[in-house]
Amino acid sequence: PLSRMVYGCGNTFVKFVFFFINLLICIFGGLVFGFSLWANLDKDFSVRIKELIHSVDPGTDFQDLGKYQASLWILTAMAALLFLVGFLGCCGAVCESSVLLSLFFFIVIICTFCLGAAGVVAAVNKEKFYDGMHHVLAKCGEQPELRQNLKPIEDLLTCCGATSGTQQSFPCASKPNHAPDCETVIHKYVETNGHTLLVVVFVMCAVNLLALMFACIICRASRRVDYTAYYH
Repeated sequence: PLSRMVYGCGNTFVKFVFFFINLLICIFGGLVFGFSLWANLDKDFSVRIKELIHSVDPGTDFQDLGKYQASLWILTAMAALLFLVGFLGCCGAVCESSVLLSLFFFIVIICTFCLGAAGVVAAVNKEKFYDGMHHVLAKCGEQPELRQNLKPIEDLLTCCGATSGTQQSFPCASKPNHAPDCETVIHKYVETNGHTLLVVVFVMCAVNLLALMFACIICRASRRVDYTAYYH
């Protein structure tokens, strides 16, 4: 009924802004979901890296890669949930239900915390992953019996040699205009995709905080309308 609708230009504006913010949550949730899923399901890259690490040093460095990928799976799950929550938030803004808005508030605040934590973990483990890859590639370049293990990575990423310091030990380095070393290519590959993903994650966290603020405003305004209708 009309008496339950949020009244006043200010509150109406907040209602439509809240609807728009939830639309942004849907969009950013879809983007994070897509980037995270693509990063995890890029089988050629991840499988080749795992095979190389396992053949050279199957210890701590392999675990660092696992932690980095686990954080990406957490981002994928949280992004999918926030996409759904953003859609429900749009419905809650239209219906102006205090129950739906309260439920929306608690779900979003939990998801925002998990999403931010997963982003931080991914960023931290990315640096550990770089250090581990440098250790593995340096060992691979220094020991002739391990250099053949790098061939699948060279073919996949179109790179030449393990690191810049050991590149001259590989046959491909004798060719003119040879490709850059694999460490540089891997670093650029992970950095480019990881940076894009983290930017979207933290922008989404900021949008979620705005959504929480406007959810509180709309919930309070709708309750005030209920009290006004009751006393009149």
